[in-house]
Amino acid sequence: MKLSSVKRIPHEEVIVYFMEAIESGGFLPGETLPSIKEIADKLGYTEAEVAHAIKVLKAENILLDKTDGSLMLAKSDKDLIVEFVRSRILHIQPEDIISLLEIREGLETRSFVLATERATEQDLKSVEAALQALEARVKLQKTAAKEDLRFHLELVKASHNSMMTDLVEIIFERFFETLHDTRTSIRKLDNVDHFIDVHREIYNALVARDAELGVILMKKHIEQTIALYKNLS
Repeated sequence: MKLSSVKRIPHEEVIVYFMEAIESGGFLPGETLPSIKEIADKLGYTEAEVAHAIKVLKAENILLDKTDGSLMLAKSDKDLIVEFVRSRILHIQPEDIISLLEIREGLETRSFVLATERATEQDLKSVEAALQALEARVKLQKTAAKEDLRFHLELVKASHNSMMTDLVEIIFERFFETLHDTRTSIRKLDNVDHFIDVHREIYNALVARDAELGVILMKKHIEQTIALYKNLS
């Protein structure tokens, strides 16, 4: 599964690229942007598709024309720009992520129980590798959305229930973009360190084959995350 973005039409994918670049500091307010050709070559889209995305962003005064014919990012707070793109252009709302979390709670707690019964040594290594990648990414102060979902997906795979894995992959494909785009806001509301710690605790429960403890930890983790996202609604 490609955990990079929701499957959108090409110009929307380009808009997502702009949003992620702005959020990460790759594009700064007031900065001159790469040419349409450079962006198209980098992303693998046509110049027409990139131009379409730019037209949308220019209509909202997020991208502006310079006198020399190049483009610049509007001189505004980057978080405000990202929030505007997320809610007004891509129509991503906190309610979306809450609904998906509610679905995940049931699927992931059941899959954890199965994983304590069926997980192989290789499964445990895969879950641990995903956990280490998540922890490393968070130490770099990155959003770690992909690493977070990878950890949870490896847990589900350890259940050896292929249909459950397929369902979770579908949910995660929809979930990734909203998780990535709201992670910065979540950091402003709460210290996320304990959310990372609970992933280690969940992994330890799996290694110990302690289904009861793992379910308690997973439910608490997802319910606390839901509570935070409700503060964004």
